[in-house]
Amino acid sequence: MSPRQKRQFNLPRAIRPIGFLLLVIGFANIWYGDRRNDRYEVLLVEGEAKLADPEVNMNQQERYVRRLKARLAFYNTVENGGRIMVGLAIILIGVTSAFSTKINNELGDAPQRPAKS
Repeated sequence: MSPRQKRQFNLPRAIRPIGFLLLVIGFANIWYGDRRNDRYEVLLVEGEAKLADPEVNMNQQERYVRRLKARLAFYNTVENGGRIMVGLAIILIGVTSAFSTKINNELGDAPQRPAKS
């Protein structure tokens, strides 16, 4: 029985799809968080400008501005979480690729490079 047949579960091969999933979700979070941040920053500037207007109901406007600030903080967190996911995915994919290459070299399954002459 060859060493290749003994190995039933290949951990790097099982983890790699998780890395790609993190990569996709992370990029989506970065993209969506950035779009929402831009939107709420504009709304926040407009809302704070209305606070200076004496004819506006101050209580309502202050609550509106606080809600906008909370949403802006939330989408900042979403965007930063996406950056963390992308970083983890790159690390995970890199480590599993290196680990897989090491196992293949030890088992002799790695493709042989031609000798330089």
